[in-house]
Amino acid sequence: MAEADTDEAGNKRGTSKIETLRAALNRFLAIDVHNEPKLQANGELAILTFGNGVVPALTLGNPVLPGSPFHFIRNVTSTPDFPVGGNTPMGAAIGKALDIIDARKQSLAESGITHEFRPNVFLLTDGRPNDAREVLDDSIKRLHAEEARNGVLLWALGTQDAYAPWLERIADKGNYLPLPGNSLAQFLRFVSKSMRRQGGRRGEEDAATIYHDVTRNVSFDEAVDALLDDEGGSARS
Repeated sequence: MAEADTDEAGNKRGTSKIETLRAALNRFLAIDVHNEPKLQANGELAILTFGNGVVPALTLGNPVLPGSPFHFIRNVTSTPDFPVGGNTPMGAAIGKALDIIDARKQSLAESGITHEFRPNVFLLTDGRPNDAREVLDDSIKRLHAEEARNGVLLWALGTQDAYAPWLERIADKGNYLPLPGNSLAQFLRFVSKSMRRQGGRRGEEDAATIYHDVTRNVSFDEAVDALLDDEGGSARS
């Protein structure tokens, strides 16, 4: 189960970034995310955008259940257009991500299904949060409590314009990663590779251990990525 939050705030400069994000997302959903067999078999994905004071979920096709923001990864091949907003309600986005994950966990439990992967949230932003302080503080507190009980993992990835002090507070266990060169394509490659790296991980491992292992073994450098892929293939063969 994966969930991605993307920051849609911006102006004319931000519009070009949104177009780049759309193109990168479409490649990711059409090709990259389908390269992991376990995700292809039973993985689920929801994408939230946050800007202009709202946090809508994107419709990616037929949901896993009517009204659910989650979709089976095997059925997702593209993303619809989404607008450019004017602010960055990051706290609200984190809160909604946790809400939809909780609702999906409950739905699976009621159906007698155990989810294989620990839910992952990938937060992508080029700005700084501007929620009311109490909203942001409550969302961060709730997130850290979920991490502590092995309920969720969150990866914060910021472009060069992102406000690192707040992102480091949100992702305070080594799970904030600045994107080199503002590369949205590299963000999506990290999502794919980090999910692959987590395949088969024990559910009782604490969040900090997983963050350390993934960030140590997943690189933004293409040459290192290729080497890691070869090593992973050798280890599995």
